Amino acid sequence: MPDPASAEAKVRETLAQVSKRDPDSLEPDQELLRDLQMDSIATLDLLMELEEYLETEISEADAAGLVTVGDVVRFARERCGGS
Repeated sequence: MPDPASAEAKVRETLAQVSKRDPDSLEPDQELLRDLQMDSIATLDLLMELEEYLETEISEADAAGLVTVGDVVRFARERCGGS
């Protein structure tokens, strides 16, 4: 399993890829839907990438709580044993 710091980097890289944005432009309070304009397909792509990277399944309840960039980063870090 990856360490929390590399998990954060992977989240930012993946978010940038699926939202077609520069990773350095992503802010923790940006909402995936409203600010990054990620539709359901982009969100599904993000979740599938994270599941593969974290080697875990993301439940519907967990996925529903991933609203902002910060939420996704926090989720990935927690799954890797970080805070």
